[in-house]
Amino acid sequence: MPDGPRVGILVGSESDRERMQGATALLDEHGRILFSNESITRLFGVTTADMQGQAVASLLGGATAEYFAWAQQRSEPTGYGGEVRPTKRKGEKILVDVQISA
Repeated sequence: MPDGPRVGILVGSESDRERMQGATALLDEHGRILFSNESITRLFGVTTADMQGQAVASLLGGATAEYFAWAQQRSEPTGYGGEVRPTKRKGEKILVDVQISA
């Protein structure tokens, strides 16, 4: 897989749309968070400092771990998309539509 950052964009369900609008994180090729905006920190209830360097899969209940392991074996970049139901820090389940561009 080519080295370089990927962009993960999280878009919520209709009921969460206002809270999740613009929730974005910049990821490295291993799925670690390089940068996260305020919308994504509010969504998961964690600080920017807590997110930096953390695997995005840990926020998403492991949902993208297999994708990043698979993508590292590929020579051409590919994206990821899917709905996941992670648990926020306070124990609340949320529905998140995850899109990762290659």
